[in-house]
Amino acid sequence: LFCQGMELAGKIECWKTDAGGWDLFERTSMEKYLPGVLVKEVSAHSFPPAALRAQAVAARTYALFQIQVRSGRPQRWHVHSSTRSQMYQGIGKIPAKIQQAVEDTRGQVLMTDGHVFESFFHSTCGGVTCSVKTGFNLIPMAALSSVKCGGCRDAKYFRWKLEIPESILREAIAKVTGPNGIRLGRIRQVKPVDVDDAGYVPYLEIRHDEGSLEISTRRLRASLSSLTPKVSLRSIAFDVTRNEKKFIFHGRGYGHGVGMCQNGARGQARAGKTHEEILSHFYRGTELRTLW
Repeated sequence: LFCQGMELAGKIECWKTDAGGWDLFERTSMEKYLPGVLVKEVSAHSFPPAALRAQAVAARTYALFQIQVRSGRPQRWHVHSSTRSQMYQGIGKIPAKIQQAVEDTRGQVLMTDGHVFESFFHSTCGGVTCSVKTGFNLIPMAALSSVKCGGCRDAKYFRWKLEIPESILREAIAKVTGPNGIRLGRIRQVKPVDVDDAGYVPYLEIRHDEGSLEISTRRLRASLSSLTPKVSLRSIAFDVTRNEKKFIFHGRGYGHGVGMCQNGARGQARAGKTHEEILSHFYRGTELRTLW
């Protein structure tokens, strides 16, 4: 069955929305779902088997957590098929290496204090991952603390540079502040606020002709991404300077930075680490259990 461009094997449910449209949901098992996640999240061609197995466990843990926290809620779904949860493409064109990684780790999940947790992962950390407190303003936990990576140095966005014209940056910030009635003048300075020990920037101070304000870097990233054309501020780990017309971001990594660095896992697997060792490195203090 093909649905919204995806080949699906599960049952399709159609629910009418209050607006008169239809929502389509796929009901499938965890082990049938995971290959469609891995094929979108990582590369079967360049990721060694241990890194693929680590990704399978992280994705399974994340999905199981979503099932548990959404149990009993009125919505009919547990995860999105986009980066709002984790990427998913259905069952079409699954490489044998990915199918094998899921089968090799069948039922394996990570636990901390006897519970599964929201096992975030991201593309590239640039050398050090971000704590869940800095990245998402959630309660600190050892399993999602900041750790040195050592495996993603060869990644495309280990280091990057982005130049944003003042007018474009002002447009993105205005999309965030405008609904609150904040008047925004020409931007004169962008200054990181509360930079953590790993170099991640949770907030920015914006000084402009009408005054100054603080903005969440995470919200700014989302706003820049919503512009046409899209502007990609690849992470919240950066320094920022300016010239006469542009603000210049020198950064590292790609993604929110919390949890397992996927390219870091690839590098560690190439160095001979097992998937158990990779997972225990990025998710400190966790236990790998087989639940089914």
